[in-house]
Amino acid sequence: MKRRPTVLLEVEAQAYLALAKATKRGYPRERSALKKLCQAPEFARKTLDTIRFADVERYVARRCEAKGRPATLHRDLAVLRHLYNLAIRDGKVDQNPLKGVKLPKVSNARARYLTEEEERHLFAVLPDSLKPLVIVAF
Repeated sequence: MKRRPTVLLEVEAQAYLALAKATKRGYPRERSALKKLCQAPEFARKTLDTIRFADVERYVARRCEAKGRPATLHRDLAVLRHLYNLAIRDGKVDQNPLKGVKLPKVSNARARYLTEEEERHLFAVLPDSLKPLVIVAF
């Protein structure tokens, strides 16, 4: 049986970034995510085949405790997941340790307020019967 060479996450990240630089608009974001991931204690100086599901779970828990934004964590892990999928395709590893990882819920809700111009336009087209209701809602 042929033994597969072990590859450090940091080395694979550099190879991934070389490809991403030429093909992806989000290269700076991915570079930042991989730098953060490679420095994380759960992944630092580990080979691709030694990173386990439990390591990823610990990383997610630590990031959640640090009160980081869930959407940032999602994007960071999406980069790592893609890196692993390419490594699987290239025969460097057999499985993706991110498979089945539960991520925190992301709330994309934002408070949005009307500008004075938008408010004037709204009241100009609003039926008189609804104006008191909208005034109370503001």
